[in-house]
Amino acid sequence: MSITLNEYCSIFTGKKNANASVDGGKYKFFTCAPDSLLIDSYIYDGNAIIVSGNGTYTGRTRFYSGKFDLYQRTYACTLLDGIEPDYIFPLYWFVKLELSKKIMGGTRGSAIPYIVMNDLAKFEFVYNEETFATYTPIFKDLTETIQANEFENEHLAELRDTLLPRLMSGELDVSDIDL
Repeated sequence: MSITLNEYCSIFTGKKNANASVDGGKYKFFTCAPDSLLIDSYIYDGNAIIVSGNGTYTGRTRFYSGKFDLYQRTYACTLLDGIEPDYIFPLYWFVKLELSKKIMGGTRGSAIPYIVMNDLAKFEFVYNEETFATYTPIFKDLTETIQANEFENEHLAELRDTLLPRLMSGELDVSDIDL
């Protein structure tokens, strides 16, 4: 059975310009760029599929769990009430793996491709309840592991950015450390 994404997800965009980001902000701010920025406000808290709507990274899809805000041409897909919460994981992988194929298949008469709300809302995939039940735990484990690694990478980068200047200035002395 073929279904569309809007049968399972609410799809919305942000309202802010990309320059709304704040250095040292509390929450992720997703734009169409590959790296997220920070901001002091959020419009959603939970699991979401984030899709870049225009520019060089049109169709770039990522999963995020937590509080975030969005640029006006970036989309979030969140599960509708009543849908099995873990279905967000296979839906993420279907969108991630199949949407780029559709995008590369054509643009809307512009040198820079873009996505409109209906492109996501009417994104079709084959739904089979037994297949979803079988593969959802695998998709969930894979997605949660990737996100945990991304969070760890961010933490390690912050630690590096804090310690390296102190080490370079001589404030920290590591000459006595025995390796």
